[in-house]
Amino acid sequence: MKLKILPYIANRENVIEIVAELSEYVGDINPELAIKAMAALGRIANRLPSISQSIMVQLLEFIQMDNVFVASGATVVLRDVLHRYRGMAAESGAILMATIDRPMSRDAR
Repeated sequence: MKLKILPYIANRENVIEIVAELSEYVGDINPELAIKAMAALGRIANRLPSISQSIMVQLLEFIQMDNVFVASGATVVLRDVLHRYRGMAAESGAILMATIDRPMSRDAR
């Protein structure tokens, strides 16, 4: 429930703390919780353009993690954010291309 509410109460005063908390959930051993936390980050990026670039950087870091669940979930959320902010796509392309061919572990954290 908390992951559903946090994106809607995020504002300029509390967004840094909320993004930090959601980012911690991504490191949880429960893949479902990690995916939901990343989706919440995407909703915040779409609601608050001022933080969208920072969230995209965070998603790119998740994509580079050696965990297939986190990397694939972050890729889906990043795609949705880039759909709204198309001008940022070039910045993300190089990192995405570098991660495509690298092997990933299903359960490494």
